Amino acid sequence: MYTQLIDIELQDGASTKITQFGEAGTENSSVFICLSAMGVAGSYYKNLGEHLAAKGHIAFTTDYRGIGHSSLRPPKADFGYKEIIEYDYKGIIEAVINRFPATPIYLLGHSLGGQLGSLYLGRYLPKQVHGIILIASCSVYYRGWPGFMAYATLFGTQMAALISSGLGYFPGKKVGFGGTEAKTVMRDWSRQARTGSYIVERSDFDYEEALSQLNIPVLAISIQGDNFAPRKAMMNLYQKYHTSAPIHHHHLSPEEAGIPKLNHFNWARQPSGVVKMVQSWLPN
Repeated sequence: MYTQLIDIELQDGASTKITQFGEAGTENSSVFICLSAMGVAGSYYKNLGEHLAAKGHIAFTTDYRGIGHSSLRPPKADFGYKEIIEYDYKGIIEAVINRFPATPIYLLGHSLGGQLGSLYLGRYLPKQVHGIILIASCSVYYRGWPGFMAYATLFGTQMAALISSGLGYFPGKKVGFGGTEAKTVMRDWSRQARTGSYIVERSDFDYEEALSQLNIPVLAISIQGDNFAPRKAMMNLYQKYHTSAPIHHHHLSPEEAGIPKLNHFNWARQPSGVVKMVQSWLPN
């Protein structure tokens, strides 16, 4: 399997690396840029990259700032959605476009990666990006959860913001959720959980308005039994897109995934079911 580690210098002076899986394929090949979940390094998606490359595509796994190959680490560095979108995603996606300017590109966002990938597209939408795949990715607005879970989600997200403000970072490894996260990331995340709106700290860009104008093909894959991203919460994300956006939503079962104890994360370790779904969704 062909792989290559590529250095990326970002506009604000930070740096990261992305991993390419597969070489230039056939005329039907596509490029997939994998955007990871909160606290999850790009290396976690190695199997996904390999499976996509085995189908004749090119895939890139990536790290947003603070994890994996990023040169920055909280609490020494603080950042939020603004910096991830405007520096990390913009720099990474432009670098991939420069390598494959004539090949259709798709964002593939897992969890937080799908949220921020949507915001990136709302702001920039390069013509080379032909669609987005949302996997277990949802609005974290607490009303997307049923019954008591709604209030547990509200409480948990707001406590995460309070802890982050008090300590200067979020100790996700100690509390059992996420990684060592920047305090502003957690404030942006908790604000959206409370209000339902993407109001990004230190940014005057209207992301809600931009999402409402985003008309791009979407494959949304929610996961049966996933309490981190239930079906209704995923709908609350993609329903922010333009009403004409072509959206295909599939609720993935353990049988389809080939994973008896399927959950929010382990589909990426055994991604054949997801890759098959992506293949069938791509235009001929």
